[in-house]
Amino acid sequence: MVIVSFGFEGEWLWEYWLQLYVKENAPRYGLQIIKSLSGRGGGGADFLVEFRDQKVKLEVEWIYLFYDHFDDPKYKDVKIIMCLDLLKPKGNEDLTRYPQHFVYINTTDFINWYHKKTGKESIPKIFSK
Repeated sequence: MVIVSFGFEGEWLWEYWLQLYVKENAPRYGLQIIKSLSGRGGGGADFLVEFRDQKVKLEVEWIYLFYDHFDDPKYKDVKIIMCLDLLKPKGNEDLTRYPQHFVYINTTDFINWYHKKTGKESIPKIFSK
């Protein structure tokens, strides 16, 4: 079991901040945001992006293990998981149910960006059992 905790002063850090980071920094990761899809109330991918000359849907997660939409039809067209580089799949891990591509966000960049944006510090912690 893996638990990732992001927080400051006893508050949880919402995925909204990671989505905003992606929106503002997409070109650094070889992406162009075409349209934001999150906030529609019905679930599904967070963004429609251009990636390697193709328009594809992207889902943002703190770490790849948080992606649990395998059987949800609203996520069937997701081709990219974009997540922090805190935890990456091991070489022998079965990833066949995951979207095709993983794009990893530099955790240090995200923390520095978040601190500048809000003035609050957030330090990621990973606990595993």
